[in-house]
Amino acid sequence: MNQVLSYATVRDITEERLEEYKITKQSLRMLQINERKREVQLVATRQELKKEAQATKTEQKLSGDQAKVIDEQLKISIEKLNKKSEVKKHEYEKKLKELQLSLFKYTSYVGMDRAYRRYWVMRRVGGLFVEAGDEERGLCRHKLSSPHLMREERAGSDKENESAANLRGSPKKPYVNGVGVKVGGAEGGASANAHALQRARELMLCTSDINTCYVHGKVDRPHWSVYHTEEQIGALLAALNKRGLRENELRHGLEQDGAHLLTHVASCPLHLLNPTVAPVSCTYN
Repeated sequence: MNQVLSYATVRDITEERLEEYKITKQSLRMLQINERKREVQLVATRQELKKEAQATKTEQKLSGDQAKVIDEQLKISIEKLNKKSEVKKHEYEKKLKELQLSLFKYTSYVGMDRAYRRYWVMRRVGGLFVEAGDEERGLCRHKLSSPHLMREERAGSDKENESAANLRGSPKKPYVNGVGVKVGGAEGGASANAHALQRARELMLCTSDINTCYVHGKVDRPHWSVYHTEEQIGALLAALNKRGLRENELRHGLEQDGAHLLTHVASCPLHLLNPTVAPVSCTYN
């Protein structure tokens, strides 16, 4: 692989596609930002029209039929505003679909979870792939904290492993070649509470023991796994920590891809990734 990447032609093509991907993703981000600004401006404009109509009636002391005329003019103005907004909304949705679809032309990095697992969308293969690498990920914490005590530990950049929000759940381990992943490892130190240790494993938190820690240790690493159903993606989104620096970005990336991701995941050829899984048979009427 290193030798292939040393060729100038391959490097040029790779760099060119990476640049195209960055530009497309930036365009998508700016499109969404501008749409949110437009929606805020739309609400503000409606409020301004209502205030102007009310001020006119108050200043001129209008009532009865004259006040109804002002109300009717206000209604017409808001209808025109809404029609223009609908046209712009339609243009936004059309452009959004185009950009989201174009992103699937590339193998893209989606984000990372609390256990430093990287999520990938492959161009040629359906599914959401998860890479648990064996690179250095820092040192374990000095002490295992019981999950119900973690609500007091808000500070620090590693919020996925310290926030009480983790109590809601954890990114469920996806199926690896059709088989559920189970984190193994020896029992923690004698001073560690067995229940807290089990909960830490379930929530993918640091166990303070490099031999049992999935976050900082080498338990089940290196390792690849794949999400291949819509239900698994839904469970993952529900478990990701919105307050975590890494998982919030991952969640945003998954939501941004939306329906295209679900369609892509549904095409995962699980029977090719695992020969023991029978291929899905198709029947024709």
